[in-house]
Amino acid sequence: MKIPLIQTVFSALCLALLGGCGDMSSVFKGPSQDLSTFEAGTIPLPSPIDTLLPARLRVHPFSAIKMLDAKSGYGLDVRVEALDAFDDTTKAFGSFRFELYSYIAGTTDPKGGRLITWEVPLGDPKVNMVHWQKMDRNYRFRLQWGGGVAPGQRYVLVVIYTSPYTKRIEVEHQLVVNK
Repeated sequence: MKIPLIQTVFSALCLALLGGCGDMSSVFKGPSQDLSTFEAGTIPLPSPIDTLLPARLRVHPFSAIKMLDAKSGYGLDVRVEALDAFDDTTKAFGSFRFELYSYIAGTTDPKGGRLITWEVPLGDPKVNMVHWQKMDRNYRFRLQWGGGVAPGQRYVLVVIYTSPYTKRIEVEHQLVVNK
């Protein structure tokens, strides 16, 4: 007699919840856990759960340097998609670091000098949801910057994601100042 797959999975899940997996507290940290105390990729997760975590980042084309509002002035409106192993958007619990560089035209590496950095920790689910855009399925960061900008000016943005559950992920994107 064959046991249906769903029944097998359900049975395994029940065993795990009833103590079949032992103490999982060292693997799954609670929502109040400060993720910044861990090195990137040091907390292993079982397969296939690990395939649902961010594997790469994409800076969305709507990202731009623009006037955020009259009070804040210019800043970066950055939209970041965290993509899992299947290239589906997923949530990212960890920390985002944004580094803005001047742009050097006509070179293989257009990054000039670093102008400013921002750190945005997203380990707390409440803070994570502040930046999460349900409709777009990406994160939106409005980063204030008092730098003098001119329309058409280019910059290089580097976005770095670190989490104790994944390796460090980095992506580079060019931004042009909008009017």
